[in-house]
Amino acid sequence: MENRGLTDLGELIELTLANVKNNAELWEYKLSTAFKNALVEKFPQYSFGFWDRTVSVVTPDKNVLYVSNQSFAVAEWLMFFCKVLGEYRSLAYKILNENQEIFKEFKNSEKKLDEVIFTALRDKLNKDLEVVYENKAKEYFAVLYDQDSELVDDSTKKLMHFLTDYTWWKGGKQITRSNDWAISPISTLLNMPQNDSNFIARAVSKATDDPGYRDAFEHATERIEHTLLSNKYKELVYKTNIKKGNERNRIIFGAPGTGKSFTLNKEADDLLKEGGDYERVTFHPDYSYANFVGTYKPIMKKTKGYAAKNDQTEYVISVLNDKEKSAQEKYDLLFDTFRNDGLTRLPILLGIYSDELFRTRKNDGSYAANDNSVERNHGRAIRKYVAPLTENDIAGDIAYEYVPGPFMRVYVNALKSARSEKPKPHLLIVEEINRANVAAVFGDVFQLLDRGDDGVSEYPIEASEDIKTYLAKELGGVPDDYDKIRIPDNMFIWATMNSADQGVFPMDTAFKRRWDFTYLGIDDNDQDLQGKYVILGNQAYRHRVEWNSLRKAINKFLADKGINEDKQLGPYFIPKRIVCPDGTNEIDRSVFIHTFKNKVLMYLFEDAARQKRLSLFTEKTSRNMNRYSEICKEFDDVGVFVFCQEIVNNCNYEDVAPSGEKNA
Repeated sequence: MENRGLTDLGELIELTLANVKNNAELWEYKLSTAFKNALVEKFPQYSFGFWDRTVSVVTPDKNVLYVSNQSFAVAEWLMFFCKVLGEYRSLAYKILNENQEIFKEFKNSEKKLDEVIFTALRDKLNKDLEVVYENKAKEYFAVLYDQDSELVDDSTKKLMHFLTDYTWWKGGKQITRSNDWAISPISTLLNMPQNDSNFIARAVSKATDDPGYRDAFEHATERIEHTLLSNKYKELVYKTNIKKGNERNRIIFGAPGTGKSFTLNKEADDLLKEGGDYERVTFHPDYSYANFVGTYKPIMKKTKGYAAKNDQTEYVISVLNDKEKSAQEKYDLLFDTFRNDGLTRLPILLGIYSDELFRTRKNDGSYAANDNSVERNHGRAIRKYVAPLTENDIAGDIAYEYVPGPFMRVYVNALKSARSEKPKPHLLIVEEINRANVAAVFGDVFQLLDRGDDGVSEYPIEASEDIKTYLAKELGGVPDDYDKIRIPDNMFIWATMNSADQGVFPMDTAFKRRWDFTYLGIDDNDQDLQGKYVILGNQAYRHRVEWNSLRKAINKFLADKGINEDKQLGPYFIPKRIVCPDGTNEIDRSVFIHTFKNKVLMYLFEDAARQKRLSLFTEKTSRNMNRYSEICKEFDDVGVFVFCQEIVNNCNYEDVAPSGEKNA
């Protein structure tokens, strides 16, 4: 700082952002012992667990966080920014403290001097104060830079910019807040998942005023060279021209029991009859963007307990099991690993895993005369007595990984299929789409639903760093290959919706506009119900009634009382397997009665006809209209005569003598 003046924070932020973006590679890292110790010392109120690739953090309020080592590696690129930002704050306080008597003249409250002065400068509350502070800053820099007017003016201007315009350095909180004043700009620069960012930003902010801690942070991680996950990028295909006649975004809605899911399943079978795949998800009030699209989560790797938790062991096993590599390639890859730790063991290991020939080398790298054929043959000989380890046999550990939701899983599978020689459709089925807050669940994916005539998203969205990393892992290439994403034309999103259900969330017009809506009427698909009868009631009230006519009679009553169609009973409000028995027109009496009470009567009692109980049931039943159990008992005895005369008159029934009972 003494020789070149203050660093421009605006330019430094741009440079830091570029470094973070360019170096957020798919490498895995381990933490240095020095940094682990520094972290524990700096945060005595936290508890830490250091794993191979993850740090578990228990906060003072007992919340548990899992932070990937890769996040610390990214944060290393902020250390120079923290140093410079800390210098700005230190200078601001130095000038204030050296001129306290002068600045006390501007103190007009009981608050501390620094809070009064820096708040007034930030909010531009006192022009005279700005002039005085600027002059004192010039005096300070004149001494510091030996009267170099250019450096003095430039540094004064930058310091005043720092104090009066927090947007310049992405600041949020007042610099008087010693614990968290730097968290806002650091969080902006990190640009990582919230779980990591919350703690990492706090950890990084400590580097603004502690050179020793900052030095440890600058050397926090060491890259594990063999764990680069990127591979060759293959151009994505969004337009496949398959299934042109089918709607891509579609919602089927209607009253309960109209067969929405049945219809969707039937049409899904037709869509996928020549191949493809689907996934089904049901929305609920607690469903979120993280559930639907994906998020980082701590996971436990599979284990059989055969091997110690050791990165080198895991690497060796992965190479030995790599079916794409020859024995020679495996030997060459593992040579440095075994060079100083039992090089003669390597041919034995390869002999256990492979019958291929390979050349071996001495410690100095020159080729061995006999290729260690004895050791190689020993490996082959003992193969039948040992169980070669696979990658799944490595002892378990907590890993912090991006876990995709159903949208992202279907999206990736659709993209993989789209760039194949024979693309297939991939379908995401969302049941009860309006039981969740769709604006929150879809988030920025909402923009992708706006499809063109070709079925491809018209407007791509920026992919987050975690999504880019996941796509690179699944589709090849590096994260920057996936800066923008759009939905291909072979990805279909179909959903069901019942707007009459209690507790559903409204959909805004912009969301609805992106879907094709298909309404299923109250009597659509009722052909199979016609002529299906069931015996209800006992003794004098025993009768044989057609379920479809009873359903329609109840619906007519509801309609006459002003109750909307979406509250009425669809043909399969009672499951089809019950009301459409195979090979007969007679519905099982006991199963029907049980289901009718628990589904139809309950629905009418609690929901659709809650305010119409007095007129819905007979006068006798109405006396107990607030007692559901009594209504059920009455139904057992009198069947349809539990309802008002209007419903009885409008349904098809006939009296049945006791001897004529068919399915008692």
